[in-house]
Amino acid sequence: LGASAMLAADGRCKTLDERADGYGRSEGAAVLKMSNEFDESTTAGQMPVAVIGAAVNQDGRSAGLTAPSGPAQEAVVRAAVADIASVHVAGMHGTGTPLGDPIEVSSLQRVFKGMEGQAKHVTLVASKAALGHAETASGIFGLLANVRMTSAMTIDAMPSMRTMNRHVVIDSMAVPRQPGPCVAAGGRHATPYVTSFVSAFAFQGSNASAAVSCFAWDGGPATAAPKALSTLSALSAVSALPAGHPLITHVRFDKNVAFE
Repeated sequence: LGASAMLAADGRCKTLDERADGYGRSEGAAVLKMSNEFDESTTAGQMPVAVIGAAVNQDGRSAGLTAPSGPAQEAVVRAAVADIASVHVAGMHGTGTPLGDPIEVSSLQRVFKGMEGQAKHVTLVASKAALGHAETASGIFGLLANVRMTSAMTIDAMPSMRTMNRHVVIDSMAVPRQPGPCVAAGGRHATPYVTSFVSAFAFQGSNASAAVSCFAWDGGPATAAPKALSTLSALSAVSALPAGHPLITHVRFDKNVAFE
């Protein structure tokens, strides 16, 4: 890897930065527990997070082993968010290479522009900028980082960021220089749901993307409201599940909401 000039000289992933010169290797292991039921006793007061979309593909014949395929990346992300109206946080693969980062950002822009209800600003994050590239474990690291941010309503900073890569045009997307709260569309007190996704692109051309969602809640007292009928429209029962899951999760989590 070193002889192929794939590794950063300082051992760090400088995602989106002009100094990006390769990735820094790291090691780790993680376990993700998933369930069809929400267990309040295991959440430690945090909001429950649901996986609402996932996709995998393979880029097939490409320009080279180390050359990422923009169309394949775009296709896997588009498939993962196909039933989602808006994305607030985009977890990049973000290895910190001068070639890979611009291709990935361009692919994300094409996906976001095609989403009718897309939030005005999407925040770009990358776990590798803080944890390094754990290679086979990097995908689960990115997913767990997004689950934690979505549940806690926070955004991680991009610690490697000093000067934006001259080949990256972020348009309306934001790159956080400091950690802070994640405010979804409608404001923090409007209790909207927050949606994020994370991507992982393997060395041999396999691509994966997963989306997670959680209602944003500031912990304040709920405002009394009269009974209301909630309706959900979809082409089929299968396509209705991703759209309805955030509402169901919110109702089950908030004891101030009565559900009949």
